[in-house]
Amino acid sequence: IHRYLTKIVNEKKDYPFLIDLSSTGFYYWNEWTNTGPQLSFNSDDLKKQQDLFSKFNIPKNKKIVCVHSRSHFYVDTIGAKRDLYWQKNDFRDCDIENFTSSVDWLIENDFFVVLLNHPNFDKPYPNKNTNLLDLGVLEFSSKEERDQLTLFLTSSCFFLLGNTSGIYLLASIFDRP
Repeated sequence: IHRYLTKIVNEKKDYPFLIDLSSTGFYYWNEWTNTGPQLSFNSDDLKKQQDLFSKFNIPKNKKIVCVHSRSHFYVDTIGAKRDLYWQKNDFRDCDIENFTSSVDWLIENDFFVVLLNHPNFDKPYPNKNTNLLDLGVLEFSSKEERDQLTLFLTSSCFFLLGNTSGIYLLASIFDRP
């Protein structure tokens, strides 16, 4: 495929719909995969992170794993109407219970698991444990506080486990798998 596309590019150099194949990820694999974090926090942000982690009893001495399951309620949380576009995208939705065995294994192996659930929409996780924090059932002083905690958690987690939803991109900005 690459040789064929290169031949087309060479034949039609001024064609506006073609891209420069020398700029694809194949040629820049190391640069694209070893970039490191794209965003970092200043000292004020790190202090805010410590305060929020303390407020919500997130331990400093455990590896944090964030788990996200985009539910069918996502469309309701962003105020979109259920039109043809959103009907085509509901294949991304899944039930948090699909992750039960993984979450339980992580807890048994001394990870601190944070469920990045939507408040008032997703059902609470069925198993209770001191190494589990479900953001969907927490009381926040504001939406900003919830967003900040989510941001700090995804920036410092050991990894994020989830389905195809935008939050996995947030983890990748901080170079978290």
